[in-house]
Amino acid sequence: MYLEKWTQAVDRHHLVKEHQKLIDRVNLLISLYEENEDREKVLLTLDQLEAAAADYFALEEAYFAASGSVYTELITAAHKSLLAQLAESASKIRSNKGRIGTEFFLFLTAWISGDIIGFDWGYGGACVQPPAVSAA
Repeated sequence: MYLEKWTQAVDRHHLVKEHQKLIDRVNLLISLYEENEDREKVLLTLDQLEAAAADYFALEEAYFAASGSVYTELITAAHKSLLAQLAESASKIRSNKGRIGTEFFLFLTAWISGDIIGFDWGYGGACVQPPAVSAA
């Protein structure tokens, strides 16, 4: 059964924990922004967000590849694009000495809602294709 393969291929608890790491970093950036905290803390948290995103994407891509999903290349390309956007935004923040603008938060909101909430919660059945049913 393909659902059993999905359960075996993906440790959902681990994925949820990894999502939470990303969301925790985003929430911390929001807090630092609202409290006008030290720019060094902003930059450190930004570094942590970039690392957590790269780690999470690598983990997710490994799950897709292990399952034999036809979506592996698609998800890998999407992740590459998101990481490039995050790196570009982070570069702008670094060149602005840690000052975060609303554009960055709009990007994070779109990413979190589009990828984590919109896509990831729905890919369970897509990661592993159901086997063809033969007529007996």
